[in-house]
Amino acid sequence: ADWSLEDVEEVFELRGLLESRAARRAAKRISYSQIERLKTHHAAIGDAIYAETPDTQQFVEHNHLFHSVILEASASAELTSMLARIIERPMVHRTARNYSFDDLKRSHRQHGELLAAFEQRDPAWAEAVMVSHIRRAFHAYANAHIDQRIPDVSHAAE
Repeated sequence: ADWSLEDVEEVFELRGLLESRAARRAAKRISYSQIERLKTHHAAIGDAIYAETPDTQQFVEHNHLFHSVILEASASAELTSMLARIIERPMVHRTARNYSFDDLKRSHRQHGELLAAFEQRDPAWAEAVMVSHIRRAFHAYANAHIDQRIPDVSHAAE
């Protein structure tokens, strides 16, 4: 079924709420081995982005695994179940395929910021970064599918 931009935004908003809650919970519960797994996936994402030709498939795979470790660390079966119902892999693939190189780099930096928040055991920081991360993903998706950005009015008076 075709989704409107409003439908897509609602899914991203729900994902932002749930994943930010998972990040908040994970910050206090994450184990050393889970942090090491996040570092491994973060490095693999970097390798995929900075390859001679960025490898979107590897980016998507390790991005999924990175987020899965956070969900696992949140230790919430309910959050896991709810997220599984709303996250559509095809939408994730479409979003990543439409990422610019700058979008890929920004996503990688945000994953690094999440890692730092987890290493500091800071729930508020982890939650805030995840909200921003998911919101940015929505805008990357929206900008690639429907041009609803604010028009440049700097030259309107000319």
